[in-house]
Amino acid sequence: MKTRVRLRGNGVLSGIGYLAIVALLLLAGTNLYGPVRNWFRLNREIAAARARLDELRVLHPLYVELTDLDNPAQWPGLALPVPDKLSEADVTGIPERFMAVATHSQMQLSAVSPRVEADALDRRYLAVELHASGPYRQFKAFLMGLAQMPVLERIERLEVKREALQEEYGVWTRLALEGGAP
Repeated sequence: MKTRVRLRGNGVLSGIGYLAIVALLLLAGTNLYGPVRNWFRLNREIAAARARLDELRVLHPLYVELTDLDNPAQWPGLALPVPDKLSEADVTGIPERFMAVATHSQMQLSAVSPRVEADALDRRYLAVELHASGPYRQFKAFLMGLAQMPVLERIERLEVKREALQEEYGVWTRLALEGGAP
């Protein structure tokens, strides 16, 4: 004998019921897409912030030390030389002077770019861009060597970047030149 069960909608889903469940799942999925995307984005930003924090932990002592030594009179053990000016013939020997300072401070100088410029008062000076690399602990000795150059008027800009094994330094200096208007 065949048994037949008559269902009156109790426990059986019709086609509309299945469509409603799929629609609810799709709606829940689209509502979750934004928070999940934000979660991945925030994880990337946290990783980048941690990398920046690690870099700042290395470079922050240098920044503090440089800001504390904003006046050459405050540098311990620095005897300022008598200011001097470069003659036209001395300009060609500038790369060798900077190489000697870098060698003495155990830094590697990768580029020396001198160029003659004039300021607003038509005074000529030699702008020199230096690119060096070496350990962080030797950077102070390098700056001390630069500060003891008699022809150095000022260090205009410093740039410190952390690379794989050592730091990269950019130093923009201004050297005094003899002569008047260009």
